Amino acid sequence: MSSHKHPRIALVAVDLRWEDETGYFAPFSYAAYKLEAAIREREEFAHIETKVFELVTRDAQVFFDALVEFEPTLVAASTYLWSLPTFVKLAKMLEQHDPSIRFVMGGPSARRSMLDLAPYREDARHIDGVVFGDGEVVMRQLAHHHLDDDWRDKIPGLNYKTSLGWRSTGELGRPILDDYLTPYHLGTQPPGKMGFFETYRGCPIACAFCQWGDERADRVHTREYLAGMLHHLDASGVKDVFCLDAALNLSPRAFRALLAAEREVGALAKRRLQSHLYPLMLKDEHYEFIELVGDFQASIGIQSLDPGVLEILGRPFEPKRFETAIASMRKAGTLDMEVIMGLPRDNPKSFRETFKKTVDIADNVRVFWCLALPDALLERTEEFDLEFDPKTLMVTSCNGWSYEDMRREWDFMLELGGGSERFHYGPNWLGFTTPRGSERSLLRRQRLEREGIDDELPLTDEAERDAGPIVVEWRMPGKVSERLDARLGGRGWALRGARHQRGVLLLELGSPGGGVVLEAVPLRPGQPSFYPYQGVAYSYRGDIEPGDLDGLRGIIELIHDDVGPQVPGAASGQTASAPV
Repeated sequence: MSSHKHPRIALVAVDLRWEDETGYFAPFSYAAYKLEAAIREREEFAHIETKVFELVTRDAQVFFDALVEFEPTLVAASTYLWSLPTFVKLAKMLEQHDPSIRFVMGGPSARRSMLDLAPYREDARHIDGVVFGDGEVVMRQLAHHHLDDDWRDKIPGLNYKTSLGWRSTGELGRPILDDYLTPYHLGTQPPGKMGFFETYRGCPIACAFCQWGDERADRVHTREYLAGMLHHLDASGVKDVFCLDAALNLSPRAFRALLAAEREVGALAKRRLQSHLYPLMLKDEHYEFIELVGDFQASIGIQSLDPGVLEILGRPFEPKRFETAIASMRKAGTLDMEVIMGLPRDNPKSFRETFKKTVDIADNVRVFWCLALPDALLERTEEFDLEFDPKTLMVTSCNGWSYEDMRREWDFMLELGGGSERFHYGPNWLGFTTPRGSERSLLRRQRLEREGIDDELPLTDEAERDAGPIVVEWRMPGKVSERLDARLGGRGWALRGARHQRGVLLLELGSPGGGVVLEAVPLRPGQPSFYPYQGVAYSYRGDIEPGDLDGLRGIIELIHDDVGPQVPGAASGQTASAPV
């Protein structure tokens, strides 16, 4: 590669606005912006142009088109289960377009064990590097050396695949966390989104089902660093904040630094903070911190209430201490509880008991279908006689469970949750508010109103602030629905459902290849979307092969005359711009 080529670094991520179908949260890819900050904070990299491409699509072609226009010399992908198929395809497309572009990926799904699975095995060779350490360190080294011909020789912490198998560039050191600023320090975070922070990395508990694996939790942020972060977070104006730690109270040193920083800054006093807590390690100082927060929402990942199951899987559990802790936590704030269906050595009867107890205890319940995650169950399939879908990682059978067992329990929970407040779901998770939570939610709203805390739900961008409340109970006009059924039926498609959500029209479509959720919003200049068409920006979620994308565009054109007028705020008749 020519050493005089102007360096441009693109960081790519999939926008997760759809992952919570209720629209209650507006997340962003914190990891991608954190990696960008690692470059932008250093004066020595002032000549390097960086850009985050966080697009509302899983279509590799859309990412490719945007990147070709940017002309990057390096592409770094923030890779999760939902984005791995997209970015493996993207790596191949970019190599075929311009072999000089370096393509690296990091994140929870950027693992050799993942890329050796059947869906990715053949195309993993198109990825120039897979990061297996702290991404910020590698990103700075990449910024220094990615234009050099021998760049891999200068950058430890990478795996890459050759015709002879996987190769490593060497072990990466463990950096001091305070050496890397957040997007909030630099003011580079996207507007109108949630806030994120971490106080330490790793986890002191090694559970078989959890992807934290064996990463030590001995590195923490200092009080000075956290105080600076909270100051800038406060200035950013975010309303909702999520703590990324494995649990807020699992590292005493990190927690005390955060407590001291919040006492100094007070940034969380008028905000909602959602964080995982480990109930068996709660102390008075944790309740003191909760009192400092405007609205604290605790998430407890119990996964199972069967002591025998948890012992086998490496999770410490003492029922009496747990019950005492939960009783105390209920007085302190909203309590969310998470369980996993299909854990090895569990069984349908035991799980059903866990589920019912959780519904009785919690304000909100989230259930996850057990996944064979890398650094966790994916490496222990023989031990637990475990089989899984290589694309979704959803466990299909294991010790104690058949697929029929899992399907039956999942359908039971879908039916139960469907009649509950704030029911939301995805391919491998579901959640809802319990009767206890509904009553508590009313009291909570009244308290926040008295204390002057704004309880408006966060929105994804400024244009949605005038869209009004979420309208859950909404029906497509009968004649429109009939016309859509007729038009779609002629192509082998079907309209399964439609709803409004904060100025967004969501259409659930059945296709010959499976299900697709189509989002339609008013078209705005520079807005990323799959297909901008006559004043409406269309995006989609669902697994569609690249060869079928033209067919989806044809479906959009077919139904637009009926769909367009149903999109709040859309100006019909505008000329479509080129897809981003």
